Amino acid sequence: MQGSAHPAARLLEQHARLLGEASFSGRLYSLGWYPGAVRSEGVRDRVFGELFELRRAGRVLDALDRYEGCADESRKPHLYSREIVTARLGDGDEFDAWVYLYARDVSRLLPIPGGRWQGRRR
Repeated sequence: MQGSAHPAARLLEQHARLLGEASFSGRLYSLGWYPGAVRSEGVRDRVFGELFELRRAGRVLDALDRYEGCADESRKPHLYSREIVTARLGDGDEFDAWVYLYARDVSRLLPIPGGRWQGRRR
């Protein structure tokens, strides 16, 4: 997220332009220190985050894939997979966007009501 001291956030600050807060059809779960999102068909199920337009997209996505552990050379099974979803900005504009979806079973995980991770107590 913008303003974070995390290296992935700094990478986006350097190589991307923030379009704004966006959401997609999904559910968010707590994995302890970090979240995991999955797709959902539920009308009210939304996951919120930030939408960025990438410059040098291939290079940035390669770096993010390595960070998220889903690069080709990453240990398998991967915890996340990078997939395209329809992301909706607050003004209603929609974009195809890459997201990292949790690739494991969520049946024992705690769902995060409202689909927002930022500001959560951990």
